[in-house]
Amino acid sequence: SSLGQYRGPLLDQLVSITRDVALAHRIIHAASRKTFWRYTQVGGFDMVVVLVTGGVHSGKSTGVGEWVQQQSAAHSVGGILSPDELLEGQKVRHMVHLATGTKRQLQVSKADLPDEERIDICDYAFCKKVFDWANECILRDFERGVEYLVIDEVGPLEIRRGSGLAESTRQVLGLHQQQQQQQRSTKDTTIFIVVREKMVGELMQHYNLSDADVQSFAD
Repeated sequence: SSLGQYRGPLLDQLVSITRDVALAHRIIHAASRKTFWRYTQVGGFDMVVVLVTGGVHSGKSTGVGEWVQQQSAAHSVGGILSPDELLEGQKVRHMVHLATGTKRQLQVSKADLPDEERIDICDYAFCKKVFDWANECILRDFERGVEYLVIDEVGPLEIRRGSGLAESTRQVLGLHQQQQQQQRSTKDTTIFIVVREKMVGELMQHYNLSDADVQSFAD
């Protein structure tokens, strides 16, 4: 089904949350393409958290990447996107720093690195140094106050093992509690967190994102 009669009211609400008409239209367009977005305006302040979610290989990273490319001319963007790219006929996970375009290969063969230099999860192996670099990029971009910050992605590695992008995600979302305690806003940043649909509830519980503050948009 389509958004139909709900498109107008949703658009009005999104504009009030994001204060960006172009962004609101992009969200509505994404929802109509079966991308599932969840929005929370944290503590009623200026930091907006956006959960971009769907199944495995559903186009989450691609959709965010396309949107960021369109926004980068008029808005400051930062953070990390983690697309799969073909390498010798195989899809291999990379990490791209959105502020600079710098790209590093994250996924490796287990034979490529010693145990202490990689993180293994199921049949996959990832380079620890690339994760360290990605965490630094996210935190640096957040500290300089970019308008749109992407964290791609947060999953079992971060939530259950405290690894991967866990450190930068923890620090960025820690502003939630800080703002609630201080009753003031220190940032005006929209944070896009890419997460698999089945991990949304676990992520929200782990990082104390209140379901009462979340708006769900899906077609």
